[in-house]
Amino acid sequence: MSSEGQLIVCRRCNETIPLEEDSCPHCGTTIRGNGPYIGAMLFGIILAGASLLRLGELLAFTVLGALIVAIAGYLFYNKRQRIQKASQRA
Repeated sequence: MSSEGQLIVCRRCNETIPLEEDSCPHCGTTIRGNGPYIGAMLFGIILAGASLLRLGELLAFTVLGALIVAIAGYLFYNKRQRIQKASQRA
């Protein structure tokens, strides 16, 4: 299946799974899916961009959009770093 040391732990069910898997064979959680992070970043960009057209009235939405982009970007980066660290342990 996989060589010794190339295992990661599923964040949902805490089972050990091979690094090469795209989803957890125990609970079905996707390991490599980035759709939610990218979707959140796009939503934040659209929200911030749309509210820039009426900056005086919608400043709070501009800040909210920028905050959504920043958080989703951090979570996406953090996930990629964890996967990279797990693959380097092998």
